[in-house]
Amino acid sequence: MEPKAKKALLIAAGAVAAVIIAIVIFVLTFDINRYKPRIEAAATEAAGMKVSIKGALRLELFPLAAVSIEDIRIENQNVTVASVKKAEVELSLLGLLAGKVRIRRAGLYGPVITVVRDKSGRLSFETQEKGPKAGKAPARALEVGKVFVRNGRVVYSNEETGKKVEANGCGLDIKGLSLEKGKPAVFASFDGDLSCREVKADGLDITGLHVVVKDRLGKFEANPVTMKAYGGNGRGSLKGVLSGESPRYSAEFTLSKFRPEAVL
Repeated sequence: MEPKAKKALLIAAGAVAAVIIAIVIFVLTFDINRYKPRIEAAATEAAGMKVSIKGALRLELFPLAAVSIEDIRIENQNVTVASVKKAEVELSLLGLLAGKVRIRRAGLYGPVITVVRDKSGRLSFETQEKGPKAGKAPARALEVGKVFVRNGRVVYSNEETGKKVEANGCGLDIKGLSLEKGKPAVFASFDGDLSCREVKADGLDITGLHVVVKDRLGKFEANPVTMKAYGGNGRGSLKGVLSGESPRYSAEFTLSKFRPEAVL
């Protein structure tokens, strides 16, 4: 190897080594928790509800760039409407070095969503003046390679009727999520897979709920929807259009090999 080429190679190797050392020092000394108030403020503005982080934040750059946040609470009118034990966001390191945020994967562990309809008909995530809070539309197009939820729980209760619906052990896997610039989340596009271990509602017990769903800019289809209920097997589909002033839905469902005494 010629002396000039050898020297250039050594300089390049030294530069790469310096970058790696700088990144290692950055990881070891950087305290992301100092930015907790700014993260809470940005999340509050995006969600349209108060978001607070009770736990720790962690930043990792190897083997992948990732941020984890523990114990997240979302409140509206001083009432907790959602909580998450842990959230993880995995980013593209090359994108960060280029000054761009590219989300490879995002996940929630142990989320609990509580929706209450009070005696006046108002939902717990509504405001009296503006109705449901949808948050702000993204200022730029957003793409996420994969979104997942593990061991989620959803509880809905109606204070006027006393009825309650509860879904436990829920999981969600979404691929190819994209949000268009300037448009709310209802205009998302994705392919997903939803499952819940059990759903209880006013004496009805459903187990093994599984839904394959896709959404294309507010037009969604859940097909098939399968479950076990009344000792039988249920199967159906659901279609809807969420865009426009009034959402539209259509559903088909069959239940086979059920036990009549369970229905009665």
